[in-house]
Amino acid sequence: MREIFEHTADAGIRAESPTLSEAFNEISLAFTEIITGGNLPDNKNNFKVGIESANLDSLLVNYISHLIYLFDTENFLVSSANINVKTSSSHTISGILEGDFYDENKHGYGVEIKAEEFYNRLTSSDVFPTTSQPTPNQFLEIYNSIPKESDILSIHVSEKLSGTYNSALQAQKNLSDRNIQVIDSQLASTALGLVVIESAKQAQEGKSIEEISTLTNNALANSNVFILLDTIEYLKRGGRIGKAQAFVGNLLKLRPILTLNDGAVEGVKKTRSKQAGMNYLQEILQQQTNLVSVAVLYTTNEQEALSVANDVKEITNIDNIVISQCGPAIGAHAGPGAVGIALLNG
Repeated sequence: MREIFEHTADAGIRAESPTLSEAFNEISLAFTEIITGGNLPDNKNNFKVGIESANLDSLLVNYISHLIYLFDTENFLVSSANINVKTSSSHTISGILEGDFYDENKHGYGVEIKAEEFYNRLTSSDVFPTTSQPTPNQFLEIYNSIPKESDILSIHVSEKLSGTYNSALQAQKNLSDRNIQVIDSQLASTALGLVVIESAKQAQEGKSIEEISTLTNNALANSNVFILLDTIEYLKRGGRIGKAQAFVGNLLKLRPILTLNDGAVEGVKKTRSKQAGMNYLQEILQQQTNLVSVAVLYTTNEQEALSVANDVKEITNIDNIVISQCGPAIGAHAGPGAVGIALLNG
């Protein structure tokens, strides 16, 4: 028996078996399921394993490190571990690891790290993370998992920021017998989330997909997001601005406020301090006349986000403020310390 559970260090694995060898096999399979999101590959290839350690704890650590090494260097995932674990004067593992070379389209994709760990690595690693959109096959799998009698409204991050919308369109074309509508939101992050929540409420009320699609497009046209960066270093590292521009910005300690215009990122204000940027966000809120909902988004500083949420309540008289941590795709470019607001107007 194996179990994968939530843990502050990404994920925890609990294995219970009659023998140590079987328990280590369960750990192997759980590791694979974390990577794939629950799927196990076929036994098409194999690697020998031989590990010796001073005690059982270090044996387990070294074995998991070996699984990580095989995945990082060979793209190999285990589906069956035919191993023998011995504990005597020394602790050893020997045997054959069966499995296959990882193919995201075939094996699926699971969450490898949590946002907290992502941001820790973002600030401590010299390697800048890259992002990739879901594949058409992944959309096909999701669409096919929904009963055929159901209509599907598929709302996605701006096409100018990601290829996700195009992947969804390709999947839609392969399911011409289904009523699937794919929408380019021209938004991102929590601003998109606010619209999706409203669309889901309309679906729960029994409205048709045509009605919901119209309401969704209207909501998208009345939504936006403004995010205050604490540093422009990560825009530079991601290639969003040039080195010279970044040098001048860092020299002047500029903290830009970014928004989305027709689905593309653009700057609306450059401030010289974090407080000046916060004041400008408040000015934006004060200019709104028909707010339906507001969200506060942040990358690393939750306490700062809570403080902004209190300011939002005072300015807008809206009590139900969504507070959301930006995912890695946004956070990689916004960097640590970023905070912002997402607005949905009626």
